[in-house]
Amino acid sequence: MKICLHLRRKILYGFACLFLIVVSCKKEELPGEYSHGVFIVNEGGYGSNNGSISFYDYMSDSVYNDIYFDVNNRPLGDVVQSLTLHNGNAYIVVNNSNKVELTDRNTFKENGVISGLLSPRYLVASGNVAYVSCWGDNSVKVINLETNAVKKTIHVGSGPGKMCIVNDKLYVANAGIFLPDSVITIIDLTSNEVVKDIVVQYSPQDFVAGSDNTLWVLCYGKVIYDSEEPYPILEETPSKVYKIDTRSDEVVLEINLFDNQHPQHLEISSDGQLFFGGGYSFQGIYSLVIEQESATTTQVISDYAYGFNIDPDTDILYITLAPSYTSAGTLKRYNTEGLLLGTYECGIGPNSTVFKRAFQD
Repeated sequence: MKICLHLRRKILYGFACLFLIVVSCKKEELPGEYSHGVFIVNEGGYGSNNGSISFYDYMSDSVYNDIYFDVNNRPLGDVVQSLTLHNGNAYIVVNNSNKVELTDRNTFKENGVISGLLSPRYLVASGNVAYVSCWGDNSVKVINLETNAVKKTIHVGSGPGKMCIVNDKLYVANAGIFLPDSVITIIDLTSNEVVKDIVVQYSPQDFVAGSDNTLWVLCYGKVIYDSEEPYPILEETPSKVYKIDTRSDEVVLEINLFDNQHPQHLEISSDGQLFFGGGYSFQGIYSLVIEQESATTTQVISDYAYGFNIDPDTDILYITLAPSYTSAGTLKRYNTEGLLLGTYECGIGPNSTVFKRAFQD
């Protein structure tokens, strides 16, 4: 009896060891459906064809990397700039590959491509029409989403980047390329014609829509460097935030942020609180409280952030860090008080996050 019991224990121990070996060697499984989590946009290295998309899963508190390649068995492309969810698809703008890749928003299986674009940057959509900002020819391309074909080119300012749709109008931030631009182009979505330019100072970078027909605009400012080493700054203007009344399309408030610091990203929480920060050389994330014509800035996070976004449901801040364009980047999650909630490895050059909910349109 003792011999049989001893033998049984040895067999059970052997099975336990085998189970541990199998589990430790097994490839990390992807969630069956990308229905409830956060897409992370990883630019990759310029010219390296290694841009990618990662996915942070809320339930497992884990990041799954290079999901496009894992599902479709091919690389996504060269410099993945942005991602937009619309009409059951994820539209992935691949800047240096001059295309927009379409995937099913839940399975991430390839679902088409939009070509004929020159250095595309961002995509926004309304109904069966999409608008893509293109650096290559300083334009916004109007896309028929039923055919995925370009149906019109609208010429705008220099270096068109982020866009925002408010009240059937498209607002385009023309940040400039080699020299800063200072124009926000307004396009009527009924006629797809430019109806107005708003002049700001300088290099509009990001938008958020507030309440009561308000559009907030973050401007980087002008920074001009000498062309010879050690490249001293020859001219510099403050970074600013503008408030635009979208009924009249007039600037109603201008706030200076910093004389010699230049953030690139602007976000808004569910209760209307503004946050800004991030970019190539800007340190930290700040809250911005505006009272009449004055403003108070408070540093919430001291971390360097290449990009950051706020979850519209939970107000959790997702910041991305890109130490180089040859090694893995990092995603960090914070609450609005600056408490670190988690740190995760992601792809190369992560620049932004996009929030995906179950049953999202």
